[in-house]
Amino acid sequence: MLKFREECEARYKADLENETRRLRDFEVSRIRMEEAAKYRDKMESFRNEMDTIHLEKVKELKSREENAMDRIKARESELEKAAYQHRQSVLKEEEMMRLRETDIKKTVEMELFLVKSEKDRMG
Repeated sequence: MLKFREECEARYKADLENETRRLRDFEVSRIRMEEAAKYRDKMESFRNEMDTIHLEKVKELKSREENAMDRIKARESELEKAAYQHRQSVLKEEEMMRLRETDIKKTVEMELFLVKSEKDRMG
């Protein structure tokens, strides 16, 4: 009977150790899964935050690029306008010089004609 009791206690002790080990393994597994879930959530949150920051930076850079392009276009427009005005001024000066040249030629021709006429009349 003592032997049976010792066997029962040994079996009880072994079963208790097995059950304790099984519960400990289960708890460790559950804790690992919880930690893995926390890590996944933290990584997802970090990824979302980084995506948001990236999108904001892209938006800011696009805005800066558009502003720069607008300034460049405005400057090009000013330069084209100044170039056009300069060309018009040069053309106007050329036209004025042609008119003066024509007037001078007419005046010289007229004076030559008058001198010739005077010369022919006198001589």
